[in-house]
Amino acid sequence: MTPVFGVIIFLVLFAVLMMAVGLGSRFLEMRSKKQLETMLNPESAAAEEVETSILVTPTERDPLDAFLERSALQGKIQTLLQQSGLQWAPSHLLLAMVVGAVAGGFLGYVFQPLGFQIASVLAFAFATGVLTAVLFAIVTPFYKGRTYLQDQAEEVAPVGLAAQPEL
Repeated sequence: MTPVFGVIIFLVLFAVLMMAVGLGSRFLEMRSKKQLETMLNPESAAAEEVETSILVTPTERDPLDAFLERSALQGKIQTLLQQSGLQWAPSHLLLAMVVGAVAGGFLGYVFQPLGFQIASVLAFAFATGVLTAVLFAIVTPFYKGRTYLQDQAEEVAPVGLAAQPEL
């Protein structure tokens, strides 16, 4: 590459970069002018605004959630999740338990610690499914350092009010 081509390439790239910076600054300047106009003249801004919604319209519900609503399990699972501080739906916990049970079933199939394949698969699947629920619902609050009951007690008697002496 000769120095002449290097200089030409540099000038072209520099011109493209300066045009991009100029267009960007023009855009920001126009946007700030429009914001200033809306602050000074709020009546015209209300007429120009188009209401946009970022909310997603609910579609079909998860079949597992629909099943759980009809059963008595949902209330118990929801209470357990609230006490643990997890913001999950009951179906998420059940799905995590199923994933844990499948992994445990696979481990029982591979290692066969009980000597019988079916017994090992069922025992490991049950144990890891329950262990998953215990880890997410019971151990998680202690890992976070707070429990649902501690939060509820603080709402009833905030620390600031409890620390004030009586007059």
